[in-house]
Amino acid sequence: LLNRFEKQIFCAEDLLGPRQTKIVDQLVEWTNFILESTGMDSMQDIFCGFHPGTIPSAVLNISCYDDEKIDVNSVQTIKAWLRRIAQPIAVLHSPELQSEEYLAQQFCLHSALDNFVFSPHLSH
Repeated sequence: LLNRFEKQIFCAEDLLGPRQTKIVDQLVEWTNFILESTGMDSMQDIFCGFHPGTIPSAVLNISCYDDEKIDVNSVQTIKAWLRRIAQPIAVLHSPELQSEEYLAQQFCLHSALDNFVFSPHLSH
């Protein structure tokens, strides 16, 4: 029984099933490896907007909150999501974050920006 002044804190970790927890543990291990290999100070220095609930929330999202819908492919998908929010300096210092997909995406984005900035039809 709660009175009106008491509050309960409900986190993403509280919703994880056993299979989801296993995936979270694998991803935490992977991100800790990246933190060590880059020599950076925190996960926030590596991944934009990272907080303790980032990985559990991603696992819940990909599994639609259903412990039975999580599989090994989910790990690779979440790693790809995390690579997309990695700071460029972290990617530079971590071979684990460097992937052909990431590099191609960055090249495409920079090319699009370059085309926009140096477009001849824009008045400066």
